[in-house]
Amino acid sequence: MDYLLKEYSSLVRKKALGLFLIGADKDDLLQEGMIGLFKAILSYDEKRESSFDTFAALCINRQMFSAIKGANRNKHKLLNEYISIYRDEDQADEKEHMDIAIPDEKFNPEIMVTETESLENLESIMHERLSSMENKVLDMLIEGHTIAFMSKSLEKDAKSIDNAIQRIKSKVRNILKEEH
Repeated sequence: MDYLLKEYSSLVRKKALGLFLIGADKDDLLQEGMIGLFKAILSYDEKRESSFDTFAALCINRQMFSAIKGANRNKHKLLNEYISIYRDEDQADEKEHMDIAIPDEKFNPEIMVTETESLENLESIMHERLSSMENKVLDMLIEGHTIAFMSKSLEKDAKSIDNAIQRIKSKVRNILKEEH
């Protein structure tokens, strides 16, 4: 086991060269590759037609790509993007908290509530000022439907749908001007 792990560690390093694992460093990706190699050693069957080299390369690739896919799924996004509340590594054991200022305004609760209220107010005004047809078209636009789909669903020609979209844009512009 030790011999094979040492012998094929260069293959793991070679395969990890062009890859990047979000929220981790190169050593983590190498460790994933070594896990793949370990699995290859445990599950290799000499009776199969493939050589151990080919099988090990496949297992290493699969393990590394699985780790990359997992990191890209945003499942651990909060852990990968955390902000430490400790002064530094030496004081982390003492649990000394420091005052932190989150630089991004999007995390400010007051601004979040205010923006949510403003958006709800804007939506309410829009729905009051838009006609029934314009409201239907707007809802379908938000859902990502095409003019052709809207035309068929609402039983209107494409020009009518396009005109409704232009009226919606104009009314929204006017509402936004009034708000500011």
